Amino acid sequence: MYNGACSMILTPYSIFISFIYVTCLILSLIGNAIVILTILGKRHRSRSITNFYLLNLAFADLLRSIICIPSTLLSELTQCWILSSLMCKIVAFLQPVGVCASAYTLAVIAVERYYAICRPLESRKWQTKKRALVTISVVWLFSFSANIASLFSYEKITKFTCDSSRGPTFDFVYQLYITFALLFVPLALMISLYGNVIFTLNTAINNDNPTLEQHLIEKTLPSRASFSDWFSTTINRVPSMKLMSKSVNFSRLTVKEKNSLSIPRAVSARASRRQSSFSSFLNFSPRNSFDSSMLLRSTNQEKILIAKKKVTRMLITLVIVFALCWVPSYMYWLIIRMADLMGNNLWSSSINASLTVLTYVSSMANPITYCFMNKSFRASVLAFFRKNQNHATRCSAMPIRRSPSPKESPPNIPAIKIDLVLENSVQI
Repeated sequence: MYNGACSMILTPYSIFISFIYVTCLILSLIGNAIVILTILGKRHRSRSITNFYLLNLAFADLLRSIICIPSTLLSELTQCWILSSLMCKIVAFLQPVGVCASAYTLAVIAVERYYAICRPLESRKWQTKKRALVTISVVWLFSFSANIASLFSYEKITKFTCDSSRGPTFDFVYQLYITFALLFVPLALMISLYGNVIFTLNTAINNDNPTLEQHLIEKTLPSRASFSDWFSTTINRVPSMKLMSKSVNFSRLTVKEKNSLSIPRAVSARASRRQSSFSSFLNFSPRNSFDSSMLLRSTNQEKILIAKKKVTRMLITLVIVFALCWVPSYMYWLIIRMADLMGNNLWSSSINASLTVLTYVSSMANPITYCFMNKSFRASVLAFFRKNQNHATRCSAMPIRRSPSPKESPPNIPAIKIDLVLENSVQI
């Protein structure tokens, strides 16, 4: 703790910066708490793999906000480090730990999205909730171990803040190390993976061409004429269907030939009805049914691709926000440490305060990004707050469905059923 005189210094600048700090703290606490409660409020089976990672991201942002923002606010208002030397170590250690956990959680989400979209068959083998928890544990273990040096280097208490006591050479090397490990590595990984994801999604959507699909369908199935000819040839070989075949052959005669035949009116009407019913059967081709099913499947696949693209767009926004909030701060401190190594002093209190505010914005920006870009998350938040109120009503209104007994269940015999709609309800 600094032993000199520390007093509250209220200037328009300090009041403005303090107001921003308080706003960031409140929004971060509320937003990340809502994210945590919403995800934990879901049933265990309804939590996706991405939800586990977003939960970890919210926890890391919440931890960093609680530990770092109040101490920075006190330093800004008093222009002193009024906390103990132990708090100096804790704050200097937990801030990069939280940043590292956030960065590598975003990187793990990028890996998960890459395998889910680009390699879906491989992702099913290892993307389980148990492995997600193991991955999160590895992220935190790496975050603590990668920043252990800051726990033993920040022991120098100056008038304004706590600082490193290892010398300019150590400070520059350490700053270069954390810039590479905590910023460049996860950011490069995210850019590379999301680049592949965007390319895969755009390629899949652009290749979803109905004309091409229709061409493939026509090549796969026989035409309607060929199917009709095949069926006509087949039924002509069946003795019980000779009358129907005669009616079909009768339809192929010319008008003059039809008039030359003396057929009773009742027989002629019956033959015409059979002809119309058989024509309707010929018009009912498996190709029509197959076309409809393919169209529905194509529409569903397109909707799935669009939904995946929206989720990926939201996650990419998180990465962009992370980069915009942290790259300037890391670059500034790298320049400061390099200048200290060369014997120059480039420290600026106003620049440092502005960049610090920018880093705290990242803690509150993630929940805002969820709300504005994810309709499903907004619905989950509203459902969480209405859960206790509507739970009893929903349960009482839910019908109880009894599964059929083995006696009631139909026999497991495959059958092909073709329903024919006949004109004037006349059946053959």
